[in-house]
Amino acid sequence: MTKNKVLPAKPETIDIHVNNDASPSKGSDCNGAAKEKFEEKSVFPKENCNDETAQGSVEEQSTSVQDTESDEIADTSLDEEYPASEDEDTEINENSSPPSPIASENGKNQVYDMSELHLDHETLKSKQFEKFGEDRVDFAKKCSFPQTLLNPEDKLAGWAPSTAERFKLRIGPKYKKTKKKAPSQPALYDTRCTRSYRCKKRTSKTTNMDALPIPYTELFPDGTVPPLGAGLPQIVLLVFQLPSEQPYLLKKKTDGEGGEILFFMTPSDRFIKDVNDHLDDKNNLTDECAPATKLWWKWCNTAERSKEWSRRFKAMALLRNLEKSSVGKFLKPYNGKPVLIKESGRATRGVTEEGVRYLEFRTNIHEWGFVAKKGFIHILPKFGEMSLDVGFTIEGKEDEELPEVILNTTLVHCFDADELLYMPPELQEISP
Repeated sequence: MTKNKVLPAKPETIDIHVNNDASPSKGSDCNGAAKEKFEEKSVFPKENCNDETAQGSVEEQSTSVQDTESDEIADTSLDEEYPASEDEDTEINENSSPPSPIASENGKNQVYDMSELHLDHETLKSKQFEKFGEDRVDFAKKCSFPQTLLNPEDKLAGWAPSTAERFKLRIGPKYKKTKKKAPSQPALYDTRCTRSYRCKKRTSKTTNMDALPIPYTELFPDGTVPPLGAGLPQIVLLVFQLPSEQPYLLKKKTDGEGGEILFFMTPSDRFIKDVNDHLDDKNNLTDECAPATKLWWKWCNTAERSKEWSRRFKAMALLRNLEKSSVGKFLKPYNGKPVLIKESGRATRGVTEEGVRYLEFRTNIHEWGFVAKKGFIHILPKFGEMSLDVGFTIEGKEDEELPEVILNTTLVHCFDADELLYMPPELQEISP
């Protein structure tokens, strides 16, 4: 069996670290025999820190993780650097050019194939059974959640598209001086599928794209993968690895019991048009494209190789029912505030066996510092009562990189971690 091709052959990765999150939850199709087969008792403890501890966390955090421009939080709350994990590579000099299939920011010497790719879902289904086996295919179905029409008053867990305009992002000119923000333009990528499950350890080897079958039916329902110029990813996968164990001040961990939530997304029609309408004769981007498009292109080119660029990934969450939430007071200072993922993230690019370009960005919350992780564990059991708009973007600094635009946004409703399926450790190993 072969697995997806990661470029370069040994993926070049960077360590980063964040401070906010959201996640979808389990639908009714996770009940029954499949649930009995995969589920074990909850790994999410019910114990919470008291209000005094939580309040102290906020005060300590606010003095230790502020961004230099003070309008965002950074995830640099680690008390000391962790040694490189076994799936990391040595940092590569930022001035060296990225490998194909994504062209160098300076060289622009790669010619991209713009032909339309067609997928036969029946053939893919057969290949996935052969590659992954029945257990993996079955589990992937059970932990995947279809898009639903959500009523904010209902407690039924699920996810739905959100609107980028809900988030206020940086605008120019002279943002550093004016600090002005405005509602975002429409998102560059649309959510197509989410997956979530509990696990004894995080999926740490290579990429989550190789652990379970790719949800091609949800990503490309008609089997057509639209051409996208400039080598930009046709699939983006955002992975958040969530801890459930209480942290210890003197014993730091980068792995352990918890869960994972995955967001699969594809380019929006608007983004495809902006890219493909501004290509040169080698199908590389020209300077006439939108600033956010070019900024995303630069980030995709360099996030694997440059800490300076990988640290510009931002996440944010807006709690819709803030006043009604039992942790609303705790979360109010951070509601909608962007978080720079500086020390706990990792980007990986590659091409699937079917020829589809992808980019995966993982955030390992297990690596957070004591204060940040303590706060996360405190609110984790409350996710079941929350309705969250989660959004992601790339930090724009100079006028030519502004306005910022939401990369993707999703409404996550009533995520109850204890209702998730448990993923057996053998299924987390990368499929051979």
